[in-house]
Amino acid sequence: MNRDQEGIPTQGKNQADLLVLLEEAQHKFGYLSPEFMAGLSKSLDIPLSDVYGVASFYSFLSTKP
Repeated sequence: MNRDQEGIPTQGKNQADLLVLLEEAQHKFGYLSPEFMAGLSKSLDIPLSDVYGVASFYSFLSTKP
């Protein structure tokens, strides 16, 4: 688990940001492309499988156009 300078775990922060960013992208693009999810995975330092897992779990998110 990553920690910030104050020793506070940051993994939860990235995971909380994940759902918000996925929702924003869904609203903007209409679906979540593999390229978007890969970039998000990299920028949040979260495994791609976790990003895809969240994207495919929620019915209000779509991985298909």
